[in-house]
Amino acid sequence: MVFPLVDLKNFNLNNYYIIVITIILLLVKIIIMKINNQIDTTSGGGQYFSSKELKNADDKGVKVRLYGDAFMGYYYFQKTDDGKITVVRMETEGKMENPTDGFQGAKQKLGKALYTIGWNYKEEKAVLVTLDKVALINAVLDIANDDDLADVSDYDLKMSYHEKETPQAKYKVARLDKSAISKEIKAELDEFAKTINLEEYMKGGDAFVTDSVEDEDTLEETAF
Repeated sequence: MVFPLVDLKNFNLNNYYIIVITIILLLVKIIIMKINNQIDTTSGGGQYFSSKELKNADDKGVKVRLYGDAFMGYYYFQKTDDGKITVVRMETEGKMENPTDGFQGAKQKLGKALYTIGWNYKEEKAVLVTLDKVALINAVLDIANDDDLADVSDYDLKMSYHEKETPQAKYKVARLDKSAISKEIKAELDEFAKTINLEEYMKGGDAFVTDSVEDEDTLEETAF
């Protein structure tokens, strides 16, 4: 990058500060882009549903129906020997091996994730659901633990992402009215559940216990 020569006699010190601040802001933006890229190593779509699916949607969000058992586990981002970033899942809090840096170079902390299956109304298919954001997890648990409400699986949930909100308010969950799912959707969810081992997946193993449309390499790239 070549910078133009500056006439120091006519140079205003305020201009200097503006240039410095602009450069700093550009560097911060680059850092944030790298961090976001690191965090988004899990793809949405396919047979998986995660917070990235919400980022790819508009502010109206995505309507989902959670179904069946759920498991809570931990995860962290790991640097592999070939320089790639992968997600390591574990059942309990454990030691992180070769973790990536956290936000703004800080030490990475273990994250929590809730794993279950559900119905993605947008894609009209059964999916393996990974709720990896605190706001999403807490919202679902609040519904599940509320004695005045039915089971969380009796409600459709509208999950959404809002870029301009504060970090604590970016992810939102709206509980819709209690309703029964159709026989067709329930049948597909039951069949899908037979192919999934949530407990094994939470511990770091493969999600699918039978052959699926996604090969092993794709599962590794989308897992978490």
